Amino acid sequence: MLRFWEKEFKEIKPVRFSSQRLYRYQDIETILEIKKLLYEEGFTVAGAKKQLSSRLRYQSLLKEVKDELQEILDILKKE
Repeated sequence: MLRFWEKEFKEIKPVRFSSQRLYRYQDIETILEIKKLLYEEGFTVAGAKKQLSSRLRYQSLLKEVKDELQEILDILKKE
């Protein structure tokens, strides 16, 4: 199943050493999210791709806002 998901979901990028795959923490989180979307929320693979892409964009936007707020906080602390 993991190999299929690696092909279908480009967000999963394990590091490969000869015949072994090593998954990063981020990969494991993505795999668990995919599992939830497919088995608990009932999405198809195509629907899960769209939902995952949307969620990842949202998380990226939140990270940008957080980083900008941290910069503002750092500036205010210096004054």
